[in-house]
Amino acid sequence: MYILARRHRSLLISGDGPLRELADSHKVEYHGTLWLLEEMIHRELLPPQEAARALRTMLANKRWLPRAESERLIKKWEINPPDL
Repeated sequence: MYILARRHRSLLISGDGPLRELADSHKVEYHGTLWLLEEMIHRELLPPQEAARALRTMLANKRWLPRAESERLIKKWEINPPDL
């Protein structure tokens, strides 16, 4: 993934720490799951409530994500969907 992102000067989506460190050291733009969910909501590809449900499922299935940030986003998407 890193090689393709670098070669094509495109965005790298990954939650893998070492891969993100490599991308950072070579100035390859990268983002993770939470950013991707927010982008999908912003671009109206995914309703906020569905993003919250998906994120809850990821957390329940032991997917490592920043817990505090994930909980903040879940509350935001369930209670106060963002203005698009």
